[in-house]
Amino acid sequence: MKKTFAIIALVCSVIGCNLLNSDIDGEKLNVADGTKIYTFKEDGKKVSGTVIFYELDPKTGKKFKRSLREVKDGKRINKGFDYFPSGKIHTELLYDENGLVTGTVKFYSENGQLNETREFKNDKENGVDKLFLENGIQAKERVFENGIKIKE
Repeated sequence: MKKTFAIIALVCSVIGCNLLNSDIDGEKLNVADGTKIYTFKEDGKKVSGTVIFYELDPKTGKKFKRSLREVKDGKRINKGFDYFPSGKIHTELLYDENGLVTGTVKFYSENGQLNETREFKNDKENGVDKLFLENGIQAKERVFENGIKIKE
């Protein structure tokens, strides 16, 4: 099933930058429901490069860079970032060769403090999830297996 996103994307390939003709839609971003694999396309071809998503800040109404993803042959690769309207990093994600979130995902507060780390495998929480207080001390730990919480 294709999902529609009402956001603007900018795709920069190795050769140069292209502004997508319109918002990302079912023709440009296909998200498979079962696997959550994202496929980025432009003019029917899978893209490689950097995809930047923009949103409007609900407080100010100004456009800001919401997220950045590296893409190769239409699949997310390496690291991805989500941002606060201020431009500071909110979330740091890691992707495997299939474009699925795999590894340690880090969540930050707007002041840059690490709030939480979560372990993922194939887009599902799998491993230890740690939550931290503002002073950096670990406050909570949960264990997940294949997306299901098994211990807190």
